[in-house]
Amino acid sequence: MYKRILIFALCVLFGPAVAVAGIQYYVRPNGGDDGICDGRVNVPDPGTGGMPRACAFQTPAYAVTQIAPGDDIQLATGTYTHFDVAAGLNASDSDPTVIAGDPTVDRTQIIINGTGYQEAIYSAGGNPPTNPKTRNVTVRHLSFRPGTICNGSRGCTGINFGGQNEGLIFEDLEVGTSLLCRRRRSSSSRATPSAWRS
Repeated sequence: MYKRILIFALCVLFGPAVAVAGIQYYVRPNGGDDGICDGRVNVPDPGTGGMPRACAFQTPAYAVTQIAPGDDIQLATGTYTHFDVAAGLNASDSDPTVIAGDPTVDRTQIIINGTGYQEAIYSAGGNPPTNPKTRNVTVRHLSFRPGTICNGSRGCTGINFGGQNEGLIFEDLEVGTSLLCRRRRSSSSRATPSAWRS
């Protein structure tokens, strides 16, 4: 009897141990950043109504600043500018963060462009304490284009993950030129054999 009362009291105090799934965010060129849209609905910004509105973000660069470990980002058809995969984003092995293109369209229709010296996607993570590691992030079903200026190891690639990041996975990607630039090897990073296409 006392054991049942104790179990009931613990459930009331702490609640049941239920795994909470991450939030799915959406990005599309006609969405809205900077508090205009909440990013949780895959529709354009209607342009009217209170903010944040129920519509998609406009850029992946903004979306990665709004997510928590385990949240996911889906990009709609369109062309976007380069972005940093949130240095210090520390997702778990069992619930990684996924940044992916819309699976219902061809990956060549979802383009991330580098600009100047800047790669299309990069991470400054892995140089503590100012830039902690990025952990357990999967990037898939996108096309990357490098920056337009080549200067040594910068701007000649579509993807650049420096530092000692962990658990980075690249799948089903198209990269416009040199496949991958890593000034330091990212620990536990891998790509599926069919992931890279020049």
